[in-house]
Amino acid sequence: FCNGVQGADAYAVWAGLSDIEAVHALAEKYDSLGHFDTGFIATDILCALLTEYGHEDTFFDLLQSEQFGTYLYMKRHGATTVWENWDGSGSHNHPMFGASARYLFTDILGIRQPHDSVAFEKLRIAPCIPNGLDFARGKLVLPCGEVSVSFERKENGIAFTVCIPENKTAVFVYEDHFCNLFAGENTFLF
Repeated sequence: FCNGVQGADAYAVWAGLSDIEAVHALAEKYDSLGHFDTGFIATDILCALLTEYGHEDTFFDLLQSEQFGTYLYMKRHGATTVWENWDGSGSHNHPMFGASARYLFTDILGIRQPHDSVAFEKLRIAPCIPNGLDFARGKLVLPCGEVSVSFERKENGIAFTVCIPENKTAVFVYEDHFCNLFAGENTFLF
């Protein structure tokens, strides 16, 4: 399509006009580029596709990059809020680039609902843990209550703690591991 220029190929995949090969090409492009060249809508779509199709390392590398066109570039140049444009022109308090922060919860921590669920009546916890991320912890307050997930790399695997609200169950999926979770604190090591 557009050779990945400003996330145009991400739009094509999102709209069903292209296939997974375009996502792999986008991951290669952004691995090489090392920063975003996208606008606020394509940044969100790009992050969603990278994590959905197994390129969480690329997503994580973009979040950690300090190059021009990244969140840490903004921070290193005095930002205390998200800028309207990567170069700092326009508003310095413009939340639209902030949409990709949701993937820290829905993908890295894996707090989701299955496609056949409404208002989180069903829970699915499926973390995507990128290389180089040794620890994460977070929570979401959902209609069914508070769900929290933490993980930490240990010498013998990854230790997970998942807290599920009362009267709820969840399915946990990580790589080839699958288990049922119950209300309260669930701890395990894979």
